[in-house]
Amino acid sequence: MPAFADQLSDQQIADIIIEYKRSSWGNRGARISAVDVVTARRRATAAAGSAAGTGPAGSGSGADI
Repeated sequence: MPAFADQLSDQQIADIIIEYKRSSWGNRGARISAVDVVTARRRATAAAGSAAGTGPAGSGSGADI
């Protein structure tokens, strides 16, 4: 499946998520804003960097293991 990170705005992603949550679980989903999407993207990027050894937790050299 192709990545959509560069094709959809943060607000479009928020709208898609809330529509899915509400249609799938009885219209009880909490509001999701573009700010929530930005925060989630930053966390995912930081987690991916840490897992690869390139984020704040590692230098990327493997010497800190």
